[in-house]
Amino acid sequence: MVNPLSVQPFYRETWGYYDPIAIAQLSPLAYDTCYEPKYYKAPDDDAEILAATGSKAYLQFGLVITPGSIIWGIFHKPAADGFDTPGFSFKMTDMSLQHEIWDTPQPDGFFCNNEPGEFPWLFPSPYPVVGSGLFKCEFWNNSGSPLRCNMIFGVCEVVKCKY
Repeated sequence: MVNPLSVQPFYRETWGYYDPIAIAQLSPLAYDTCYEPKYYKAPDDDAEILAATGSKAYLQFGLVITPGSIIWGIFHKPAADGFDTPGFSFKMTDMSLQHEIWDTPQPDGFFCNNEPGEFPWLFPSPYPVVGSGLFKCEFWNNSGSPLRCNMIFGVCEVVKCKY
């Protein structure tokens, strides 16, 4: 059986061997009738442009994902002009478990893949959404100019099983 993620151009077992291991954990979800793909965006469109400096250069956003779902990746293009230019930092906390998914803010370039936006950054293992499904997403603009700061999460949303 061919895994749909293996058709992606950046799936290569010879490139660091990280993606194939992560995909092997995710591939059963592609054929599970109890999940459907869904994308969640943080923050909302009207709040994603952060000022250059001061208190307006920080944004805290509450993202609610359907409990029982599984987060598997992030789609993100570099916020600034390429990977060498400072963009923004991002941190995510699971509020139901009081668990910081990243204990320190990570630069947005960390979540980009070779071709920005074409292949997702994969979680090391599927992350289950429990409790209320509330996540605190924090954004810091590091660029020195107004910047569009957002992340799009790839999720397998739990649905009523079809079979």
